[in-house]
Amino acid sequence: MPYKTSEASRVKEGGVTVCGGLVKNSTFFNGRNIFLFDGAGAILSVLLLGVILPAVQPWIGMPLQILYVLAAIPVVYAVYSFICYRWANHQNPIWLKVIMGGNALYCVVTLSLVGAYWSEMTRWGVLYFALESLVLLALVAFEGRIASSVSAASRPPAHPERSVS
Repeated sequence: MPYKTSEASRVKEGGVTVCGGLVKNSTFFNGRNIFLFDGAGAILSVLLLGVILPAVQPWIGMPLQILYVLAAIPVVYAVYSFICYRWANHQNPIWLKVIMGGNALYCVVTLSLVGAYWSEMTRWGVLYFALESLVLLALVAFEGRIASSVSAASRPPAHPERSVS
């Protein structure tokens, strides 16, 4: 039987229920561990964009120089995410909002480059970058849910207004 936590404890710990219960009652994906997850994803992007895709560049169509530039961006994101995992105040959602913005901006840049090099892109290249962008946008949405729960958990409890009799 899976371990269940109350809604209050999930909010307090920063865990969320998302994707129709895909990560239901998870306390792994909290205000701290999401940086570990994000950093690991950034390392995967570096390997794909800097090693794998250049090896099959004719099948992708994106110029090699662009692939290497795109691979450099997640290096910065990985360093940021791992630093935040270790040293950031995880009760302050600003750290998570920074990487959310970076991931969203990366999607815009990537899709803009796909458009700029459209005549050189192959179906496989378009498919790869479309899927990469979808995964990143899903991650941004997921991080947004975590940032909201962290933000809610860090707020002081509301006090009812006192009426003067």
